[in-house]
Amino acid sequence: ENFIRYLVMCFVFFMSGVFSMMPSATGTIFGPVNLAVNYGLVYLGFAFGSVLSLLVSLFWKASPELFFTFSACVCLVTLGLAIWLDDRNLPRRLRFMNWFSNHCLSSRVYRPLTVSTGED
Repeated sequence: ENFIRYLVMCFVFFMSGVFSMMPSATGTIFGPVNLAVNYGLVYLGFAFGSVLSLLVSLFWKASPELFFTFSACVCLVTLGLAIWLDDRNLPRRLRFMNWFSNHCLSSRVYRPLTVSTGED
């Protein structure tokens, strides 16, 4: 019983870390202009993911193995997308994933991100 309590506390702690990182990560990736709108879209992703997870779990209620397999596949696709991203705004010591993203250049469409500050 104590182990389960400890495990739940760890899950809550790590989930809270994600929510505390999101504002700064959103600002770093998309820039300070329209940060509130982009941050709202990030939270909409959490909302849609929760509803989609509920619908998928209701659909596959008879087979939990299939549900967990589907969830694992979604996690692997997300990992692939995270490896594929290249953020040049990160400090050099944090760019350890750039080796992977540089090897994905053949499938990347290059469009530089521009931030309009309205001072033009």
